[in-house]
Amino acid sequence: MTDPAVPPPASARPLREVVADWVVGWTASRGVVAVERDGSWRVPFGHPDRWAEFVVPLDGGPGAGSSSSAASATSSSSAASRAARTEQLAAVLAEAAEVGRLGDRVWVTVVGHDPEAVVAAGRSSGFEVRSAEESLMGMALDQQAVREVSAPYELDVQEVGAPPAPVLRATAWVGEGHPGEGDDAATGRAALTPAGTAVLDRVETDDEHRRRGLGGAVVHALVAESRRRGATRGLLVASVDGALLYRSLGWEPTASVVILVTPAVR
Repeated sequence: MTDPAVPPPASARPLREVVADWVVGWTASRGVVAVERDGSWRVPFGHPDRWAEFVVPLDGGPGAGSSSSAASATSSSSAASRAARTEQLAAVLAEAAEVGRLGDRVWVTVVGHDPEAVVAAGRSSGFEVRSAEESLMGMALDQQAVREVSAPYELDVQEVGAPPAPVLRATAWVGEGHPGEGDDAATGRAALTPAGTAVLDRVETDDEHRRRGLGGAVVHALVAESRRRGATRGLLVASVDGALLYRSLGWEPTASVVILVTPAVR
């Protein structure tokens, strides 16, 4: 029997719903606004190396049924679903290429379950592969492992953004004082979405302060404050190295993330 107080894991929700939730928090953390159209999002950044970013959820991984009868019953629908995903990605890549044709680079972030196919589609459309090894990760926040900051470090969490997705910023620093006075040893953000999700972003540790548990302490502090404010689940996009930290804290991967970029115009 399902406990109604326990949020379903990200893997149990439709991928598009999960990505929509992540986009709300991620864009709030970055201070930009996403525009949704035809099942994907356009995010303007305005920088030559990242003029805009398209976010595309491509749902549909391995089929739920594994028996031969189930496979036979779903083969035609699976083929139609694959064709629809291929068409959706092709349309987004064409639009992104058109936006980037004057030289400013456009990113296309694809969240799904078949990174090899996405990489192949991107390269065949003339895109460069910025990353093919990142992952979307999720967790019920009450499962977060405890990681406390230790001396000589101090850590504080403050609200730095406003609704509809308030943004929390955790800062670890050395010695006495307040966050922002002197160099930060580690920082991170969590945006709280209306769906009750804490979207973690920009968890970073200064090179001089690595291997001292600060990344885990920052994540723990953000999760604790997010729970205090009513969030029940978390989402984040992790690099390969970052995923090792998050796994140790209880986070689990739910989908692959591939980032394609329009080529630089010389």
